[in-house]
Amino acid sequence: MMIVEFTEEDNWPPGWTERCLGCICDAASNCNETIGCIEEYCGMFLVSRTYWVDAGSPILIGDDPNVPEGKRG
Repeated sequence: MMIVEFTEEDNWPPGWTERCLGCICDAASNCNETIGCIEEYCGMFLVSRTYWVDAGSPILIGDDPNVPEGKRG
């Protein structure tokens, strides 16, 4: 299982931990990093585009938010 890494300076919502995110990832896609999209749900957390935009459109360093499935530019 892949755990999302955060530093101590990151602000976690109350009650959230790396373990929580790992469990969500595992339940959504078995943490499959190459899953792509299934209908409108994408990535190993199977997040919808609407939810992703509402969250501020976060991307990994080097990714392009304007390219479907966040392919690296």
